[in-house]
Order: sequence, then C-alpha cells, then structure tokens
Amino acid sequence: MGLRIRVLGIVANAYFVYGFPDYFVIGRDGDLFAADVKNGKIEEIVERMLRAECGER
Repeated sequence: MGLRIRVLGIVANAYFVYGFPDYFVIGRDGDLFAADVKNGKIEEIVERMLRAECGER
C-alpha cells in the first residue's frame, strides 16, 4: 500500500493535482485532455476525447 500511495503522489505532482477528488482526463499520449472535470461530466468528456483521438467530431 505504501508504494501505491507514493506512486499516486508522483503522478499527482506531475499533473499538478492539489486536492481530491479532482478529475483529470489524460489521453493515451500522456497529455492532459481536461482538468477539474465535474463528476457528472466524466463520461461526456471521455467520449469527446475518444472521438477526437479517432478524428471524429
């Protein structure tokens, strides 16, 4: 469990996450797609990201 928390801290610092729960959507390329996403909007944002990766509108 300690390693898991340490890794989460490293990732959180890399993406400038300062609090929980914050939702950040990160693309397959590792780039930040959306930050501070509201809980009810996660599915919509992920669908939008997947369409963008496929070149759809």
